[in-house]
Order: sequence, then C-alpha cells, then structure tokens
Amino acid sequence: MKRTGRITEEIVNFKYQSKSAEELLQQFLNAKQAQNLSSETIKIYRFHGRIFCRYLSDRAKEPAWKVCDLECYNGFILWLQNSDRKDITITSFSRSVRTWFYWMMDNNCIARFRIKIPRYQKTIPAVYSDEELKVLLKQPSKNCTEVEYETWVFINLAIGTGLRLSSMTSIHVEDIMFSENTIVVNKTKNRNGLLLVINDELLAILETYIRLFHLNSEDYLFSTGNGTKLANRTMEDFVNRYSAKRGISKSHVIHAFRHTFARNFYLQNHDMYRFKELMGHTLISTTENYLRSLGMDTTKKIEYNPQAQFIEAAAPKTKKRSKHIHSSF
Repeated sequence: MKRTGRITEEIVNFKYQSKSAEELLQQFLNAKQAQNLSSETIKIYRFHGRIFCRYLSDRAKEPAWKVCDLECYNGFILWLQNSDRKDITITSFSRSVRTWFYWMMDNNCIARFRIKIPRYQKTIPAVYSDEELKVLLKQPSKNCTEVEYETWVFINLAIGTGLRLSSMTSIHVEDIMFSENTIVVNKTKNRNGLLLVINDELLAILETYIRLFHLNSEDYLFSTGNGTKLANRTMEDFVNRYSAKRGISKSHVIHAFRHTFARNFYLQNHDMYRFKELMGHTLISTTENYLRSLGMDTTKKIEYNPQAQFIEAAAPKTKKRSKHIHSSF
C-alpha cells in the first residue's frame, strides 16, 4: 500500500483520550510536585495553566488531544497580547504552558509539535543608585515603630546578600552563626542550600535586632507578633511603604535589591563563579544571561597589572640623560 505521509487523528492512539485539559493540568502539577519542585514554581505553573484553561473556556473540558495543538497555543499568545499584558509577562506565560504541553507530548496525551517562545523587548531591570541606598539604609530614628525597624533590617539583609524574598523570610535565628560571620540559607529556588559570609556591620545589625525583638533561636528572623512566619506579601507591603515614605519608588521593589547586589558585586570583583554561587544558579550559562540582562559585559577581561598594584608612580628627574649607556647593571 502506498504511503500518504499523513496520519489521521483517528489512527493515533492517544493516552488518556477522555482526559480534559483541566484534568491533565492537575496531573502535570502532581507530577512536578512529585519531582520536588519548589512551591513557588508549582504556584506559577498552576496560575499560568489556569489562565490558559480560562482562554479555552468550555473547550477546557473537552479531550485535551482535540484542543491542545499549535493553533490553540498561538491563539493563546494572541489573546494575551490583546489583553495589554507586558511582553515579559507573556513570555513567562508561554514558558509555563510550553512546559505543560511538552509534558503532555512526552506522555502521549497530545500530538507532538514544536513550540516557540515569542520574542520580547528586553529592558535593563531597575536597580538602586548609591544615593537611594544611602536613604534606605539610614538607620531609623529611636522613636520609630517596630515594623519600620524590622523593615530596615530586612532591607539591609537584602542589599547585603542578594537573597530572594522567599529565602529571607524562611531564615531562622539559629541559621545565623555569629561566631563565623555566616548565614545558612536552606530555602532556595534550586533547592541547593547556601552558606553566606556576611560582613561585620550587617552582623551587628542582625544581633541588635534579635536582642531588641527578644527572638529565640527557633524563631523566624522576620515573624508576626505571635511568632509565626511573616508572609512574603506582608513584607512586600512593609518595604513598599518604607520606600514611599522616603520618596523612593521602584517597580518590583524587593527584587531590585537583588539586581543591585548583583551589579555592585560583579563590578567590584568580576568573579563569575563566586557570583554564581551567591545568586543560587545551577548553571554558569544562567549566570551569564543574568549579568547580560543587567547590561553587564561578561566578555570584558580584567588584566593582571602588578605595576599599578605594587609600584609607586615614578617620574623622571628633569636632568638630561647621560650620553653613555652602561652595559652592566
């Protein structure tokens, strides 16, 4: 029999033929949770997946192999674009949905096709200037509120370490080893713990804060009045109000601390591998892309210059050279 080069939908034996997109989304989330992905990553997948199902509307309850195809994916991207969402947001949606679609393809739930991420205009993320940092890091007055003081301590930790919000709100007092100038960070995006060395000034700030707030070793460093963990959203509100009160406004205010730390750290030493560890990146390529997104030139080399480091600038005396050059030294 002559081959036509085409396979009809009726011939393909899809797995879970009766499963809807909504049902397979839940199976996908369960699978990712079983892989021990971070709760933040699962949360993003769930949110983006549900938005996709909202786009499908009634078709989300139909068998996924009938509705989840390339035409549907492209239609979703156009739907997002027409909703006046930012390009970077649409890219984030598309990455999550692509991951979900490829999971369905790998499990023979839908037909296989290639998915492209839409291009977007890359912009340099916001960072704090030195003048802004001076304002934010200035110690509050003695009659400040507890919330204001706690927020000031949080900002000092954020700009001094470059940690993510979820990492900082998960730190316990016992994670700070004062005798060794280090902090153990157990909650990270890539699930790899960090051991950070912190400077004496930041250590003194944390020590005073712990004493003033009467925190015990098992307490969260940033906690509510009854000792429970402070919600990330609550700390975001604290920092937004703290910054606004001082006349400073930034988009993604807390993540801007991380960007600022990254820029300043790399400018000072250009140690990409140490920088990779501090930022909690798994791959060096991720670190390189991160630095490029900040407008940093990772190809610029710093040459070893012992003359500039060890030799004082010497100026020749104003007398004429001798006409005779001696061959011995």
